[in-house]
Amino acid sequence: MLLRDVEGGGLGAYVRMRCDPAVMDGLGGPLPREGMEAKVRRAVHPPDQRHPPGRPTWARFL
Repeated sequence: MLLRDVEGGGLGAYVRMRCDPAVMDGLGGPLPREGMEAKVRRAVHPPDQRHPPGRPTWARFL
């Protein structure tokens, strides 16, 4: 299994994963497509001081 950080170019993969009913079954259901850009932006650049620039993000893809 390979984990990789969510990156700015990962929007398409993030949308396919988070908006897919089968993938999100049991996880609260699929998310709406609206707002996905902002979610990826927050995953890549967390707004708090616990994740200073240059440190890995908390969001990962399998």
